[in-house]
Amino acid sequence: NLLLPVLTDYSGETIVFQGKQRAEIPGRAAVGAAVTVTLPDGKMQTRQVDGGNGHSGKRSPELHFGLGDCQGTVKVKIRWRDSNGQIHQKLLNVKPGRYTMVLAGTKSGDLS
Repeated sequence: NLLLPVLTDYSGETIVFQGKQRAEIPGRAAVGAAVTVTLPDGKMQTRQVDGGNGHSGKRSPELHFGLGDCQGTVKVKIRWRDSNGQIHQKLLNVKPGRYTMVLAGTKSGDLS
């Protein structure tokens, strides 16, 4: 899950939670954010958070990647826009698993 902060006193640092579900962490879906995962063998997968579609607009903002039997770390590149439209990028090395990330945004008072 990729979230943008909703707290006005947010520090501006990207926070990575392993294993926590979206409902446990305050934030809103980072619609438009794109993630590219690079596996140890060099294969890449890309996904983008969308705003939902269909008749009632219901769709999970979660991104899922098929990592197969990957035992090592994978490279993760995240690109997103904050609430002011500024583009950000974060590079991470993570082990396979479930993550929720609150992405860095603008400083206090600038969030909309």
